[in-house]
Amino acid sequence: MGVYFMAAGSENRTRTLDRGWAVDDVVRVVPEHEAKLRAAYPEGHGVYAWGATDGSLHQLSRVQEGDYVVDVNGPDIVQVFSFEFWTTSPELRRLFGWEPGGNGNEYEHAYFLSHRQPTSRRRKAEFQHAFGFRNSHWLAGQRYFDDDVIAEAMERTGALSIEEFLGLRETPSYDGGAESAETGEPAETYRLAAPEGAAAPEPDDAVPTTGQGRGLTGPERRAVERRAMDLAAAHYRGKGYEVEDVGATESYDLRCHRRRSEDRVEELRVEVKGTTGGGGSVLLTFNEVKHAKSRQTRVALFVVSHIQLEGRGTDSPRATGGEPRVLDPWDAREGTLSVETYRYTLPGRG
Repeated sequence: MGVYFMAAGSENRTRTLDRGWAVDDVVRVVPEHEAKLRAAYPEGHGVYAWGATDGSLHQLSRVQEGDYVVDVNGPDIVQVFSFEFWTTSPELRRLFGWEPGGNGNEYEHAYFLSHRQPTSRRRKAEFQHAFGFRNSHWLAGQRYFDDDVIAEAMERTGALSIEEFLGLRETPSYDGGAESAETGEPAETYRLAAPEGAAAPEPDDAVPTTGQGRGLTGPERRAVERRAMDLAAAHYRGKGYEVEDVGATESYDLRCHRRRSEDRVEELRVEVKGTTGGGGSVLLTFNEVKHAKSRQTRVALFVVSHIQLEGRGTDSPRATGGEPRVLDPWDAREGTLSVETYRYTLPGRG
């Protein structure tokens, strides 16, 4: 998963980044994109957008659906979005009322953003150091960083996930729409209960982390996560797959490939969850649910319950045991998916 940084310091931001538009208004201008827009922005969810000139297309064309987009205003990091798609439309520029750029170039291209999230990264300089730039003017306009560059920056900063690198909470908040500044909003954290007939959830699997378990320390959560990942990787290697750990850069954990014939390679994407509890339900982020529902390729859910921890309370706990349960293929609609938490923004606070 790449990350797109955009320098959005002009007054145009007040029109399409600091507020969301009603999807009906946007559809009237670009009816050819109605299906994509309504899929990306369900009823009540605001449409966010930003513009690009011809000179920015070489960067914009690299961004993929679901990539994170970081909103930068001068020296400040404002917020983070998810990328939906881009299009060329002078009509959108007129609808949004975008003024030309500083060099007089018009924003003939527009890209759509969703799932606005707050970030604990407040200064652009934090990313300058993460990427190893010496010049503070590393972001002029818009710039895309691919998986390899992001992985290097995460290693440099010690971040364990792309969400941690971007300063997003482990359970990032879901932006509910155009009038969200003073309302309670559904969070983008979901609980998936197992299908009917499966074991009931136990109370100690309620912490929204990959290594799930109530009251676990950071080292304990990471040990539980590592145990689950090791068991999942061994399971699929035993089935003849080549297994790659992509959890740090993608919205799933394992990418598995297996050659079926000379001209056919089977791909499987695996979401891994480890818990010290019973595993009757697990917590999922919005991006994990979105990926599972996209049905772009086969997805599996690998849950390891009843993981045992040795050396609790120390800096080097050890996770052992565990009872795997595999849903392969995984259809999230077969379980019970429910919103788990809410974010409330106080009136008058941006």
